[in-house]
Amino acid sequence: MIPRDGLEELRNRLASTIPGKLPDHEVADIVGTLQQCWYDLAGSDSGGMEARKLTDRRGEVRAEDLCWDPPILKFSIERHGGLVLGSTRAELQTWAIDVTTGRAEIVALGRRQLKPMDARLDVKALARETAAMVVNGYESSRLKWTNPNRVRILISEVIPTTNQQTTTGRRRRFVDALEQVLGSKGWQRIPVGTLLVFERL
Repeated sequence: MIPRDGLEELRNRLASTIPGKLPDHEVADIVGTLQQCWYDLAGSDSGGMEARKLTDRRGEVRAEDLCWDPPILKFSIERHGGLVLGSTRAELQTWAIDVTTGRAEIVALGRRQLKPMDARLDVKALARETAAMVVNGYESSRLKWTNPNRVRILISEVIPTTNQQTTTGRRRRFVDALEQVLGSKGWQRIPVGTLLVFERL
């Protein structure tokens, strides 16, 4: 269990700190002290936050823009959970620590772009183009014909995989648009597991 005097140590350390943005040479010391008393702070587990996340595995400080406005110590920190799911952006949490009351809370949430976003794709135009190939019986890397009246759409050829969230969204919108266009041309999607197969009515 972390000693209860950790919060008092943080108070004493900040008592001699000039209000305003913390100078770089003080940041590591303040963050280290904050880590030691993190679990003494009410609300410190909000948003899945943990003391260890204030620094990286090498011990480098991850907390940013530390500002001391007595009795509030404020900082921002990137949370990368969304990146695991394929997002190109990190959540940016802004925390306020009241060293008088011993309370921590998230006071703002934002997003930070970490990877370039994929260029926008007109999936409706792509669906119209693919539908035209089907209706006209074209041979294409996008299509695998079983017979003249049944075709499988190879969606990975139409919309290659990029990041997970973007690809999933694009493919879902493409399928919806394709079903609508081909439906109006006398082609109906038939259930074949997870495959995208259409048959002429």
